[in-house]
Amino acid sequence: MKAARKGFYDDKNLDGYLAFMKHTNDMEKAESAEGSYLECFKGTNLRRTEIMFGVWLVQNWGGQGVTSLTVLL
Repeated sequence: MKAARKGFYDDKNLDGYLAFMKHTNDMEKAESAEGSYLECFKGTNLRRTEIMFGVWLVQNWGGQGVTSLTVLL
């Protein structure tokens, strides 16, 4: 399986792409090392948590749970 068309990543830039992906991964690890689930319910993260639960509830009220059951039967 290919992620991009042939020739999209040339050899001279490939090392730069890989270094950027590793850097991004390291930054995400460093940022999440100090986090906790309790932060989801404080400050601006509380609003994000409320939006996430609201979207999830609307999907379930709209019949998402029922339609997924028919696939299993």
